[in-house]
Amino acid sequence: MLIIGDTWQWSRTFSEFPPSEGWTVAYYLNGPVDLTFAASVSGSQYSVLVAAATTAALTPGTYQWAAYATGSGSYAGQRFQITAGVFTVIPNLTTAAAFTTHEEKVLASLEAAIEARAAGDFESYTVGGAGGSRSIQKIPIEKLLALRAIYQQRVWRTRNPGKLGPIMAVNFGPPS
Repeated sequence: MLIIGDTWQWSRTFSEFPPSEGWTVAYYLNGPVDLTFAASVSGSQYSVLVAAATTAALTPGTYQWAAYATGSGSYAGQRFQITAGVFTVIPNLTTAAAFTTHEEKVLASLEAAIEARAAGDFESYTVGGAGGSRSIQKIPIEKLLALRAIYQQRVWRTRNPGKLGPIMAVNFGPPS
C-alpha cells in the first residue's frame, strides 16, 4: 500500500538493462488516476523519487503499474516491460475526510432521510386549495431502508477490499 500525499522512493537494479549501456527506465501507473514518471540513474541503479505534491493528486483505489526499459544507442527503438504489479493507494489519515466516497455520501443522506421520517416527516402531503394544489410524495420508508442496506454493503466492500463479507454469528437450533 502507498499513501496519498507521501513521498514515494525506491531504487532497483535491472541487470539485463544497465544504465551504462544506454537504457532508461520509466514507470507507468494505471488506475483511478494515471501517472508516469522516469527513474533517475545512480551508478548501476535506477532510483525513483515521487514528490508528495505529485502523490497528493491521486485518488484512493487499486492501481496497476509497470516498469519499462527503453534503449538508446545500439539499443535504440527497443522497449521492454521489465516488471509489473498491482498496489493499493490509500488516503493519508491527516486528510482522510477529504476522501469521502460517493457510497458514503449516499449512505449518510439515506440515514438522514430515515431519521427525519422517524421524527415525524410525512411520506406524502398536499398543499394548496381552490386556486390549485401541489402534492408531494416522498420515497416510501421501505424503499429507504432497502437502499440503506444496499449502500451499507457497498461502503463495507469499499472499506474491506478482498473480504467476502462481515463475520456473522449463527446459531442452529435443535432439529424439528
